[in-house]
Amino acid sequence: MKAVNDTIIVKKEVHDEVSKGGIIVEMGNSGNQNRGEVISVGDGVLLNDGKYKQSRAKKGNKVLFSGGTIINNDGDEYIFLSESNLLAIL
Repeated sequence: MKAVNDTIIVKKEVHDEVSKGGIIVEMGNSGNQNRGEVISVGDGVLLNDGKYKQSRAKKGNKVLFSGGTIINNDGDEYIFLSESNLLAIL
């Protein structure tokens, strides 16, 4: 997948929880997880002068985010969002 325009594609992290007894409880794609790795960044926002303002996020960055559009592809969950949905670059 390749992001276009001001879109950022993030592969959502999946965290499993381990109980005291050592049993792994798969948390899967629960709605409260908002961390992931940037896999693609578009060209950025097109400015009035015809130039692009690039995103501060880069491929490979670990990020915290809110909102976005969830897409499932080959068993993985991806979030399509704009830079304004990024809360932090870790």
